[in-house]
Amino acid sequence: MPTLSVGLEYTPGREEVMPRGSWFLLRQKGSLPSLVLGFASDRLTTPRGSAVFFTATRTEANSPIVPFVSVKYSTDNNRFYFPAGFNTLLAKDWVFQTLYDGSHTHLILTHSFEGKTASVMMARHKYLGIQFGIGF
Repeated sequence: MPTLSVGLEYTPGREEVMPRGSWFLLRQKGSLPSLVLGFASDRLTTPRGSAVFFTATRTEANSPIVPFVSVKYSTDNNRFYFPAGFNTLLAKDWVFQTLYDGSHTHLILTHSFEGKTASVMMARHKYLGIQFGIGF
């Protein structure tokens, strides 16, 4: 059954609070991958405006690594990007993500707790950043 996840993203320095949403169109079933349609402010490759994305991901049994591929449209420059990467489950509630966003590679460590997330990232392998998320 499709599910919707929504939240807010805050961008320090820009004093922006932007909505983020993901619609889980299909959960992984048999040989079919999970499919997600969503929107976000995504300040890594979209300096202004929003991005719309469609992502496919697949989990293999007993593997802590979850690869993904995506198509993303940026309203900032009316351009398509083709992100890809993988999430690695390090421990309960801890995920390490390696992400190629279509232009640059980023490393992100995320901890989830009680409907919230806190992430530390190394954007473009050289800029340290933090992100906090609250889902509702």
